[in-house]
Amino acid sequence: MNQYADIRLPPQNLDAERGVIGSVLLMPEAIDEISSLIGPDDFYSDPHRKLYQSIGTLYRRGVRGIDAVTVCEELCQRGELTEVGGPAYIGEILDNVPHAAHVRYYARLVREKSRLRNVIYLCQETLQQAYVSSDSDELIADLDSRTMRLRHDGTGGDLSTLKDAIDDLEAYEHNPGAVGKTGLTELDRLLSGGFREAQSIVLAARPGAGKSALGCQFIRTAAERDEPALIISLEMLKREIAGRYAQTIDRETLRGLPVYLDDSTVSASKISGRIRYAHRRYGIRIVLVDYLQLIEPEDKKSHRERQVAEVSRAMKLLARELRIPIVICCQLNRQSANEKRKPRLSDMRESGAIEQDADVVLMLHETEEGDSEILVGKNRGGACGLVKVIFDKPTFTFRGVDENHWTGKL
Repeated sequence: MNQYADIRLPPQNLDAERGVIGSVLLMPEAIDEISSLIGPDDFYSDPHRKLYQSIGTLYRRGVRGIDAVTVCEELCQRGELTEVGGPAYIGEILDNVPHAAHVRYYARLVREKSRLRNVIYLCQETLQQAYVSSDSDELIADLDSRTMRLRHDGTGGDLSTLKDAIDDLEAYEHNPGAVGKTGLTELDRLLSGGFREAQSIVLAARPGAGKSALGCQFIRTAAERDEPALIISLEMLKREIAGRYAQTIDRETLRGLPVYLDDSTVSASKISGRIRYAHRRYGIRIVLVDYLQLIEPEDKKSHRERQVAEVSRAMKLLARELRIPIVICCQLNRQSANEKRKPRLSDMRESGAIEQDADVVLMLHETEEGDSEILVGKNRGGACGLVKVIFDKPTFTFRGVDENHWTGKL
């Protein structure tokens, strides 16, 4: 019996790889056409990878006469000509390319095999890590994150026309689920209807001003529209959140709301993993993270501002990836309170990146008279302004000044 009978080669398509290389040798500008699909690392064959890399290098340098001769010269300078099979192999590839116009088809075949290999490598690495890891949550979060990247990596296609974009815009505008009302009429008016998919919304306030209460109110509003919602709380326990909700709604009704809670996750990677899991498992439509400065960064040795910036950026990218709004509570520094003025965007603690990453910034402010205001300090693509609200502290609820009570149902 052959001892190598059970050895299986990773997925590959060497003919397609040769098709790509031959096509870009005949038509170097095809590199622009397939650059969103494949790169050098997608080639299984090391000689093919080096050939594609050298052709790409010449093309980016602006070399116009890219052919077998110039590619051989480039490989010779790199000391790789013999490794790729020499001039004879390059000539063989050129002789066997049916037509350079098929380059996208060849590239898709190469990309598909590359993705299958990456799935195999990911599974193998995860299997090895599972034997030595002491933290299953961290391992699962990493696996979930890498799987999501694999799913979306290399999916670039043809460019869209403006007509396509207008069609997409109109479909979005006529989709009632694309915009979620906040429960506060004047705030919805400023936000052109409410929160939108893929938005990163920062809700900033000084301690005790009610940012957690307002964030939970946004979640309740969505849940009462039967939209599953998730609260990642780093400040309050689950029972404390439930107790606040129980101040304004009976417990049996609360039991039926599609609100999911997590008060055990603190690191950025684990939070991202939990949100992805909840989105996949329960169809989450909106997330509240309370609050930003309590999230533990991956690199605990870096400067604090950089740590906060990394967490802020991660939440922004996650909102775009899952196409759901993520509301992130954030603390304001003491400067606005000390100077007895309304807060500004620059008052957000520890990082200007929070302002940069956010699509919407809401700043909750308590005046000297005891009134509350929501300042829309940033609204990408919309208006900024001020909304006066009443904060009923015993029930942890906000309502507009012209509203007798708040129900969350619109």
